[in-house]
Amino acid sequence: MSKIPKFLLDENLSPLTVKFLKDLGFDAIRITDHHGYSREDEKIAEIASRERRILLTTDLDFGEIYHFSKSESYGVWILRLTDLTVESVNKRLKQFLKSRIFSKLEPKSLVVLEDFRERVRLEVN
Repeated sequence: MSKIPKFLLDENLSPLTVKFLKDLGFDAIRITDHHGYSREDEKIAEIASRERRILLTTDLDFGEIYHFSKSESYGVWILRLTDLTVESVNKRLKQFLKSRIFSKLEPKSLVVLEDFRERVRLEVN
């Protein structure tokens, strides 16, 4: 990735993952820290787009919202892990952030991170 991405974490991820990403040098915030709780998914997607942040979530609905979105200013990373503890999430993120795939990734990509593989869609319709 040529430019250091900014992340917006959905409320289903821990504030400790925000700290983890910040410790790695990324700009990361959690939706609840700046925009309150229980926002509709479309509103969260709008915030990510407006702030040009990659939305990090465990919610599969964001894949569909991304797919039908006209915006090209945000990406979505969906975590599909069997273990969603903070330690497991952070370990998988660190592994992906060090990967060759990440280094070539566009910020607006749709990424699904699974336990042992990643799926990437590079374009928005």
